[in-house]
Amino acid sequence: MGWDRKIAVFMGALLMTVSAAAQPGSGARPDLATIVQKMEQAQLAGRDDAKPYVVTRDYRFFEGQEKPQADSEVTAEVSYYPPNTKQFAIRESKGNGRGERVVKKVLEHEQQMSSSWRENAITADNYKFSLLGEETLNGRRCFVLGLEPRRNAKELLEGKAWVDASNYRLLLIHGQPAKNPSFWIKKVDVTLYFSEVEGMWLQTAIRAVADVRLFGTHILSERDLKYRVGDESVAKRVPRRPETTIATYVR
Repeated sequence: MGWDRKIAVFMGALLMTVSAAAQPGSGARPDLATIVQKMEQAQLAGRDDAKPYVVTRDYRFFEGQEKPQADSEVTAEVSYYPPNTKQFAIRESKGNGRGERVVKKVLEHEQQMSSSWRENAITADNYKFSLLGEETLNGRRCFVLGLEPRRNAKELLEGKAWVDASNYRLLLIHGQPAKNPSFWIKKVDVTLYFSEVEGMWLQTAIRAVADVRLFGTHILSERDLKYRVGDESVAKRVPRRPETTIATYVR
């Protein structure tokens, strides 16, 4: 298996879609058990409320440090049909061919994972949690949870999750895989971003920075551009990820 295929399989494992629905919050800080319970309830409610949609995504692949022009840029369409079916198509590819091969493997793995989301969700079945405190993220009061995976799996992240204190939605997850995905991967830092789309709370961007043996740094950045939701098929733009603000909290 080539090194780019290994990176692709790992990146795909991280493309989990964790949806949520609003839950009531309060000004006082609840205990850890309550936060985890309501966060799990929000994810389950979001799955129940999910609508069929088609999302257009922009993938950028950098060999070495990030620069103004990506080495590869790929546009793909992903169709989701509740409760657990995904299909995809590559619509456009620029730059060297490696980027398209990586993105295709990413999407194939995401398609396979769509029927087993519970195995990778941010729940007590998969993680031990700790309450690290509170922070303000993009103007939102958040509970910061420490994430300790309960098993060695490359799909689970050891790190932190930022949970909106008003509705218990996941806003941001940052960490490293519990299991090294390959001998070729020395270290990977992953950041997952979430936004509201037509009443659904979805993962709408990802950034993964991998230190690859012999080949150095490689970066995969994915951002959702627009959605067609339900029967209306109306394109909806999602909020741009506020990278400067978020970077303040990612350590």
